[in-house]
Amino acid sequence: MSDIIAGITILVNDRKASHNAINDILSKYGSIITGRMGIPHLAGDRSVITLTLQGDETAVDSLVCDLTAIEETKGFRTVLARFES
Repeated sequence: MSDIIAGITILVNDRKASHNAINDILSKYGSIITGRMGIPHLAGDRSVITLTLQGDETAVDSLVCDLTAIEETKGFRTVLARFES
């Protein structure tokens, strides 16, 4: 099995409208999330969430797919490293 370490930045346009959906997805994939930081945009209802993930590439891809299905979010993924076991 191949594990990857990935970083995802989620740009949230409307925190109030999307926070339940985002938190549900992040809870669903909690086993691969090793770090999470949220930064509110003080001038509006926007925020930035950064995630550090480690796990199977399929699970990481599924998380990104689920996040991009939320209208108020945009997700970007960068693979940092791959480990073979």
